[in-house]
Amino acid sequence: MAWDDSETEYHLTSRGWETGDPPMDSVETWVRHVYQASSYSSEQVSWRCEWADPNVTRDVRDELRTKHSAFMGTPGRSAGRETTIGEPR
Repeated sequence: MAWDDSETEYHLTSRGWETGDPPMDSVETWVRHVYQASSYSSEQVSWRCEWADPNVTRDVRDELRTKHSAFMGTPGRSAGRETTIGEPR
């Protein structure tokens, strides 16, 4: 049994990332999956894009995601955590 194995849905808006029901102005929805086999193992965090507003261009979504990029973390290994970020839709 895993120490931690959870998923949380986040919605990207002009205000940043939000949880809960998708806000009317969300432009993307991403799922954050956290897995840690034991309290002694490294934490694996992965992000995958589940939805993108077809009425908002990829350039605009990229700019907004970059503006709020600190929330997702930096891909790679750091301090007991390995983060992977998938491609936007």
